[in-house]
Amino acid sequence: MIKMTLSITSMLILASCAQLFRANIVHKAEGKLIGSSKLDLYECAGTPSRRDVVKNVEFLTYVGKPHNGREGCEATFMIRNNIIRKVSYSGSNRNWASKVEQCASILEGCI
Repeated sequence: MIKMTLSITSMLILASCAQLFRANIVHKAEGKLIGSSKLDLYECAGTPSRRDVVKNVEFLTYVGKPHNGREGCEATFMIRNNIIRKVSYSGSNRNWASKVEQCASILEGCI
């Protein structure tokens, strides 16, 4: 019984570490991209899934692949004057780290 409890605890710790590692990928990429050009974003993340323009502000949305059985995430980049000003994330998970780590598949090439 103790071995099984330790095994389950170890698996939960490893899963949490993996989640935080993937969230860290997103955080690093975001820090690198804010202030960069739209071309930089296209070079590392590829073509967006959606593009909208509102009053000279462009919004590029990337849809991440599902990870570990969870729905994918959406990362939307706000671009003004060809420069990335902001990024926001949306997803099915209420937990910030879980939601953000789901976006790692979008931004892995940006770090």
